[in-house]
Amino acid sequence: MNQAGVAPSFFPRRTPTPDVSVGRWPDGRGLEALLRSRPDGRLLTSLSALAGSRTLPALHGARRAVARLDEADHEVSVDVRGVAAETTFELVWTPVTAVVDLMLDWDLPELEVTLPELAEWLGVDAAVAARALERLARYPGVLVQWPAGDGGVVRVRLDLDECPLTSVPGETRPIAR
Repeated sequence: MNQAGVAPSFFPRRTPTPDVSVGRWPDGRGLEALLRSRPDGRLLTSLSALAGSRTLPALHGARRAVARLDEADHEVSVDVRGVAAETTFELVWTPVTAVVDLMLDWDLPELEVTLPELAEWLGVDAAVAARALERLARYPGVLVQWPAGDGGVVRVRLDLDECPLTSVPGETRPIAR
């Protein structure tokens, strides 16, 4: 019972709403900030929830914001170009370029680090750091070696000429799916 003495079932149920409407940020920055603010970097949503409205301009803005997310750092479970506004899909933030930037900033073609250390350097949860390494390992020119069992040192080797994230733009290779 609540303070008024009415059972909670008498109150109208609210439909969950998104934390932010991306329609105001057509370049996707609001959506990126939303994903980064979530501890696990994941968001289960729909275009209509992201838009905060069912109007065509708002839905188009949400579709455009999702499509503009950097493919290296974000995974989208559907092709937003053809999905219905109410279709639920997942957005996942994987800070792959942050790992590459860390290696390049420190001039480290090979990085040896524990997962908790990497997570701390990136300012993310260990699960997000692990997901970034798993995705990074799918790129050509990158080798990620995981230790057996929990803990231990993860080794990341980056071939600057072979990895599409670091090679000459005209010579990039696609990520393995």
